[in-house]
Amino acid sequence: MDARPGRSPGCPGAVELHFLPPYSPELNPDELVNADLKHSLPRQHRGRDQAELAAEPRRFFR
Repeated sequence: MDARPGRSPGCPGAVELHFLPPYSPELNPDELVNADLKHSLPRQHRGRDQAELAAEPRRFFR
């Protein structure tokens, strides 16, 4: 068996793992989306209930 790092020994060529540093926001697409969402939300808006809090992010993703 080939036990090279980054390869699955049971399925040669089927799975390739990519290891990221512990914290790398520039390489994580979720962090980019979160940053865009954070910058698009109104700064002073405070929701009065859970429905209002959920409405702003929903508008962003439409």
